[in-house]
Amino acid sequence: MLEETFGIPVFINNDGDLFAYGEAMSGLLPDVNRKLEEAGNPKRYRNLLGVTFGTGFGGGIVTRGSLFQGDNSAQGEINRVRNGVFKQFDAEESVSIRGIKREYANYTGSTWLAARNPKKFARSGRGKNRETAKQH
Repeated sequence: MLEETFGIPVFINNDGDLFAYGEAMSGLLPDVNRKLEEAGNPKRYRNLLGVTFGTGFGGGIVTRGSLFQGDNSAQGEINRVRNGVFKQFDAEESVSIRGIKREYANYTGSTWLAARNPKKFARSGRGKNRETAKQH
């Protein structure tokens, strides 16, 4: 339906995988190769590992124009790697927004729901609020 409506190929997959695929096909990778060509450098890159940080933590692997699917379409999902600091969590539970909020709540003695949004917290670390942000 989407392909018919928009007249373009449609892919359904994990967001981290599709991010990496997009960067490999028409984003960073072709841009780097174009700049290398313009500079007269014969080197060309064909592989890309894309990593996403945000509400979650994920990634994708593209090699020679193909998204690495793996056995269960979770090949580049680095979010499930072990967490060396907090053994009860996977890596995503420490570097995602919810992990940062949880640690902020623990540190300040507030609840998770009352914890500040990480983007607002980062903004408060700039300029006149920098010293306050360092304390939190």
